[in-house]
Amino acid sequence: MAFQNFVVFLGKLSDSHPRIWLSVVAVTVLFGLFGFAADAAMVYLDVPHDVHAGLVGAVVGLGAGLCFWIVLAGVRERRARLADEIQRLAELNHTVRNSLEVITWAAHVPDGQHRTIVLESTARIEEKLRELFPGMVLRGRSTRI
Repeated sequence: MAFQNFVVFLGKLSDSHPRIWLSVVAVTVLFGLFGFAADAAMVYLDVPHDVHAGLVGAVVGLGAGLCFWIVLAGVRERRARLADEIQRLAELNHTVRNSLEVITWAAHVPDGQHRTIVLESTARIEEKLRELFPGMVLRGRSTRI
């Protein structure tokens, strides 16, 4: 759940150019501070210069790699959610097209059956909308679908 919230947060960050730039600046500063802290830790631990630079680079590289992995996982999650939404819309499209085909066909049947066919097709569309979009309110209507 926390990861999904983070994915939503990343999505909101990527929705505008100013947020992207602020995020880039913030991450750059954080990695700079991370590198400084790693360097200070190496100095405090009295690590030899030969090893010092390599360890600081490795620590900062691991941090950058972890950050990049989190961003890529967020992008993957967002793409999966988008694919789910597209699938839901495809199901809705299928149901609406089939119902409209039946309604069009109903124009050629006797009047008594026409009303029943149109109402059944409309009910199928509304049922599919309720299934795919639970709790959504149609604009201009007081009933919930």
